[in-house]
Amino acid sequence: EMSVYGGEDHGEALPHLLHSSNASQLDLTVEKMTTQYTNSRFGLHLVTVSSDSTNGTVTVRPRKTLDDDHAPGVFTMVEMLTPLAQTGQCGGYLQWRPVVYTSPDRDMTSSTETVEYAVAAPAEPLRTLNHTLLYSLLGNRLDEMLVVATNITFGEAGDGFFRKNQYATWTVLVGYGHPPEEQFSMLVTLVLLLGIGLPAIVILTGTVCIVLRRLQRNKDDLFLSR
Repeated sequence: EMSVYGGEDHGEALPHLLHSSNASQLDLTVEKMTTQYTNSRFGLHLVTVSSDSTNGTVTVRPRKTLDDDHAPGVFTMVEMLTPLAQTGQCGGYLQWRPVVYTSPDRDMTSSTETVEYAVAAPAEPLRTLNHTLLYSLLGNRLDEMLVVATNITFGEAGDGFFRKNQYATWTVLVGYGHPPEEQFSMLVTLVLLLGIGLPAIVILTGTVCIVLRRLQRNKDDLFLSR
């Protein structure tokens, strides 16, 4: 399922990725797929094509977040950036949370993790993309573009493999430019203010009380010495 947007907001369903008008969201769902293996996992071979310089490097980097307000239990965002996007210019990006939901309800109790692998350039880009829509549109011009590939698998040790739930759904944003910056919600801001502000007030109040008591003692000693 693919969604397009006219402005900046969070997606309706978990993991509530922050999109802009320059981004589209793709939801990939695997349901009741049969295999010849008992303990199977699914994943995807992701190939990206960019008009950035072929001498550049596409990076996949996990970025820690301070809160899980929009995706409970997930404190990491993974970003795949083209060379120009890394420098804050145009370029493009893919962005996702490293979480796969194993139920249509999409809650923290029915989820597992993704595993991201290193990015590499295909040895023969034209052959790799020969039967794709990109090849139909661009043809041999793909040889002049930056083509890279990576693997993303769904699942972690102890999750019962795909056969346990027979369902896996993963969400990714594909955008132009640089990913929008996530802002703290009002709830997180209040928690931070209380967590930092209250101890500071207690310390300041305690310090003032100690200073006042010492000043009072000094006055009493001076009065008695007379």
